[in-house]
Amino acid sequence: MQYTSSRDFCHLLISRVNKSWKDLESFEASTTLTDKFWRGMNIVLIPSTVYSVYALATGAVLVPQIVCCICIALAVRKIVSTLIGYVVYPATVMFSKNSCNQTETPEIAQLERKGYIVKKIPLTKGGTTYDARLIAHSSTVDNGKWSMHAFGNGMCMEQVLFEVAEANSYIGCNTLLINGPAVGFSGGFPTRYQFGAGYEAGLQLLEKEVKATHIIFKGLSLGGGMISEGVLQHDFTEGLINNVKYLAVSDRSFSYLSEAAGAMVGRAVKPIFYLTGTELDGLGAARKLDELKIKQIVIQNEGVWETDGVIPNSAGMAAPLRKDSKHKSFVLSPQIAHNGPLPGELQIDLGHQLTEFLKL
Repeated sequence: MQYTSSRDFCHLLISRVNKSWKDLESFEASTTLTDKFWRGMNIVLIPSTVYSVYALATGAVLVPQIVCCICIALAVRKIVSTLIGYVVYPATVMFSKNSCNQTETPEIAQLERKGYIVKKIPLTKGGTTYDARLIAHSSTVDNGKWSMHAFGNGMCMEQVLFEVAEANSYIGCNTLLINGPAVGFSGGFPTRYQFGAGYEAGLQLLEKEVKATHIIFKGLSLGGGMISEGVLQHDFTEGLINNVKYLAVSDRSFSYLSEAAGAMVGRAVKPIFYLTGTELDGLGAARKLDELKIKQIVIQNEGVWETDGVIPNSAGMAAPLRKDSKHKSFVLSPQIAHNGPLPGELQIDLGHQLTEFLKL
């Protein structure tokens, strides 16, 4: 009887060791002490602000008035920051849970008919859960090569499940798609931290549970800013020690969100982004990738026109990064429009670069 129990225990240990990402029901990303501190501060901010308003209105102040004023100012800053997030990320109000379900159902059916495995997995970080999909074809499911995607401000992942998975499968790569905060089944609010947190959780998932050997992280437009924030939050140390290979792709994105807003709306709006902490820092992430010697591909309009139709070239990633092109590759053309696919020859060029990376 003792032998049977020991054998069963060994089998249990082996099954846990051999557990595949396909068996995961959810994933909770680790957070830093700094993350936990600021999360705690945000939790106490609302009751502190309510008390501060009451205390100043009634005169029943038990703490220095300056403390009450600071609490109210921080709450106003948080509210304005969140409102700006909703403005720059209209997908938060465009896609309900029901509409995402309806859009996704035929996409998944099409994928499964072609031999794909589609795994729905909630990613949690800092108390917020982000909706994600792991998609792998039967021919590539165990090759360790993955591409994570963040999309533009008017998109949700359910719209492009089949299209993106097919494109990745063509180059021998599996797919991780994540909806940004407050889009579809993703929780949270469109704040700077939460813009990046879901994608940082995605990197942890690929490293720790999927055991990826190659990770491409690609952001389109606003998605480039969200990926950048994820990069700034992420600690690549363990992955690089384990010889995980990384490649960043910035597709028609911006250097700073404030720069894009200033160029499109007017320079007067830039201070609002600084004061409210609503920045998304593409260049900061690019510098971090350089320090880690991680290659980054920058796709941007350049040439006759001063804009790709949405983001002015002056606010894009290419101009500032070309001054120091260490670990950078550029896919540039006046034919690149913000909305729509890349021109054929540029798509072929990009495909060759991705394929070469996956061969490393």
